[in-house]
Amino acid sequence: MSNRNIQMNCCKLDFLHTSKQINYKKLRRRMMMTISKTIFIKDAGNQKEAQTVESLLTQLNGVERALVDMGDGEVKIEFYENQITFDEILQRIEQQGLTIADKHIQ
Repeated sequence: MSNRNIQMNCCKLDFLHTSKQINYKKLRRRMMMTISKTIFIKDAGNQKEAQTVESLLTQLNGVERALVDMGDGEVKIEFYENQITFDEILQRIEQQGLTIADKHIQ
C-alpha cells in the first residue's frame, strides 16, 4: 500500500470518528430537552422583587431560564428535568419566603 493510500484511509477514519462525535452530541442535546412551567408569585410585583426571583431561580443547578412578568407575577421557568424537579424548584421558592399563588403545568 502506498503512502497516499494510507493517508486517504486515515482521513476516512478521522471523518468517521468526527461524524460519530457530532451524532453523539446531537443525541445528548435531545436527551437534555428543557421543560417549561409557569407559576404565579404574589411577591414579584416590582422590578427589585422580580430580579430577586429571576436570580434565585437561575442560580439553581438545572434551571436554564426564568422570566418574571412584574404586572401579574407570572414566572416562566425552563429547566432540565434530569437535573432538578419542578417540586424542588417550588420548594426552593417557598424556602425564600415567597408566596406561590398558582401553578400552571404546560
